[in-house]
Amino acid sequence: MSALVCDLSHVSFREDQLIIAKFFSSTDTSREPSPAHIPDTADGYVTEMERLGQSTSTIGTAKLQYDVASGLPYPTRLRPVTDLSPLIGRATVRLVSVMFQAYDTVIAGGTGQDATTGATLTDTVTPGTSGYSSTGSYMQSRFRNSVVGGWQPNWFRPKLLIDGRAVFFRTIAVTSLGSHAGDLSIGLTLPWCWRGDCTIGRITKGIDVHAGAWQRVDNGGGNVKYLRFAIDCELAFIIEDKEEPGC
Repeated sequence: MSALVCDLSHVSFREDQLIIAKFFSSTDTSREPSPAHIPDTADGYVTEMERLGQSTSTIGTAKLQYDVASGLPYPTRLRPVTDLSPLIGRATVRLVSVMFQAYDTVIAGGTGQDATTGATLTDTVTPGTSGYSSTGSYMQSRFRNSVVGGWQPNWFRPKLLIDGRAVFFRTIAVTSLGSHAGDLSIGLTLPWCWRGDCTIGRITKGIDVHAGAWQRVDNGGGNVKYLRFAIDCELAFIIEDKEEPGC
């Protein structure tokens, strides 16, 4: 899927003008993303990937909370995993590509994961088990930290904020019927990609991305959980040294 964001043939630019900003789901609840939340080692994100496969009784929000024991879902805020400083203070910044992708991080015995939900997923694809279904298996990759997509409802309705201002997705927070919970469960199709040329202007504060995707899993006996999928976001920007009109 990264090929989608890297195909920038629709715009012209010098190589030194291109900035790729990458964000990824995180359980961090600090007011500002904390470097210490992810260990500074080559495998520092491994345990965090497991935590991202959380199952809770409610859909997550932007609220900075996370607790496995009490079932609090981690925030929808994504963590920047590339250097955003080259974008700050430039005369003009153009956004030319937006890409979102979901990853299945469920693994048996995974840190912070719900064992019952994991077993339900496995049973639906395992012949001979009581939960097996040839037509009703839950969507899953069966590969560690692998790409998934193409299911509904997925509750995927992201937000992209630049200097605190919504740049994209302004109209998807509600529906024509208002905050209709059923309609809002049908999110944008994953993977999701946009390519264009939108002049943002000067960025003075920063970029924030919020996104989440879930699958409803019925474990039986009234035990319904919302299984979380990790979200990967890549934004492609072109920086300019002169002022340009907005999009």
